[in-house]
Amino acid sequence: MSEDRRRYSDSPMAQFKNYRRRDGSYHEADERRPRRSPGRRSQHLLQLMFTAVLPLLFIVSLILGYTEPNLVFLTLSLVCLLWMWAAQAFVPQARPTITLLYIAMMIVSAASVLWFTTPLIKPAAVPNPTDSTAPSSLFSRDVTASDVSALAAANPTSNAVRPTATPDSKSEAQGRLEMFMAAWMNQDEEMMLAYCTPAWKNSQADPLHAIFTIRGISVPIDYTILNVAGDESYDSRTITMRAEIDKGTGSSPVTYQYDVLMIRVNGVWYIDPNSLSSHT
Repeated sequence: MSEDRRRYSDSPMAQFKNYRRRDGSYHEADERRPRRSPGRRSQHLLQLMFTAVLPLLFIVSLILGYTEPNLVFLTLSLVCLLWMWAAQAFVPQARPTITLLYIAMMIVSAASVLWFTTPLIKPAAVPNPTDSTAPSSLFSRDVTASDVSALAAANPTSNAVRPTATPDSKSEAQGRLEMFMAAWMNQDEEMMLAYCTPAWKNSQADPLHAIFTIRGISVPIDYTILNVAGDESYDSRTITMRAEIDKGTGSSPVTYQYDVLMIRVNGVWYIDPNSLSSHT
C-alpha cells in the first residue's frame, strides 16, 4: 500500500523537469522561455509591411498624384520582395501569390510615375534660349529698339540700363579692304600688294607691275562701303563699294561701284585684284 502511495504521489511534470543522473545528482531543467529566432522576427516585420504599410502607401500615392511617394512605394516593394525570397519567409505557397500581387501594384505605380503624376518639388525654371525676351537672345541676333523694350517690360524690377551709341562693328574682311584702299589712296603699291591674295601674286611674273597695271594712274578720292555679303563663317565674301576715282586726266572724278571679292586664306582675308580691274 505504501508503495502505491509513493508511486501516485510523484507528478509526471516533476519527473520531466528533474531527473536523477547516474552519479546520484539531480538535473533541473531550464524553465526560462526560449528566445525568438531572428528569422521569426523578420517574418513578422515583412508581414507588417505587406499587410499594412505598403498597401497604405500605395493608396496614398495614387490619391496624392505626386511622383515621389510612388517612387518610395516602388523601392520599398522591391526591397521587401527580395528580402522575402532571400529569407524564405512565409509558407512556400504564399510567396508566389504575394510576388504577383505586388508586381501588379508596382506596374500601376510605375505607370502613374510616367504619365499621371507631377513632381512634388518642381525644378527651377530655365530661360528658354529661343525666347525673344531672354537677355541671352539679344547676343545671338540683331538687336532692335523693340527687343530692348520687350526685355525691359519682361524684367520690370531689374536695373534699367540705357543703351549707349556705339560704332557699328566691322567684319575682318571689311577692315582688310579699308586698309587696301588706304594704301591705294597713298599710292603705296607694295602695301597694296600685301593685301592681295597669295594665289594671284604667285600667278604673276612681276606682281608690282601687275598691281600698277590694274590701278594705273587712277587714285580714289573717297569711297563708301554699301554692303558686305555673307558672314564670317564663309571663306569668300563680296563687298559692294562705291568710290570716287580721279583718273588723272584733269577732269572731274568719276564714281564707280565695285563688287570686291574677298578670299580668306589661313584665317586672313585678302583681296582679289581682278575684281577691281573693270573700272581702273
